[in-house]
Amino acid sequence: MSDDAAVPAVRASDAERDALVVRLQAAVGEGRLDLDEFAQRAESAYAAVTTAELERLVDDLPVPTEIVGSRAPQTLRDVFGDVRLAGPGLPPRQISSVFGDLRLRSLAPGESASRWRAVLDRLDRGRGGPAR
Repeated sequence: MSDDAAVPAVRASDAERDALVVRLQAAVGEGRLDLDEFAQRAESAYAAVTTAELERLVDDLPVPTEIVGSRAPQTLRDVFGDVRLAGPGLPPRQISSVFGDLRLRSLAPGESASRWRAVLDRLDRGRGGPAR
C-alpha cells in the first residue's frame, strides 16, 4: 500500500481551481511558464477532481509569499471611478480623479475629524499639493 492510498483524497472546490489558475497566470507574468504550458495546466486545473491533482500542477513553481504590511502609494490616480480611501493609514501624497469623487474614511480610533477637514480645506484652496 502506498502513502497516497493512506491519505484520503480531498475534493477540490471551484474557488481552489480558480485560485490555482490565478497562480499559474502569475507564473506566466514572471516568465516561469509559456502560454502553451499555461493553457495545458489551466485546462488540467479546471478538470481536477482532488486537491492533490491541483498541487501536482504547481509542484515545480515557487510557493507564493505574502507581503505583510504595506504603505500607501505616493500617487493615486483614477480616471472614470471614485477614489475611496479607508483605514487608519496615511493617504497618498497626491490623489487625482478626473470623472469621479474622492472619499476619505480613514479615522483611527480616537482620531479627530478636524484633521481631515483641515486637509480638505487646504485642497479646496489649491494649496494642498507638494511644493515644486
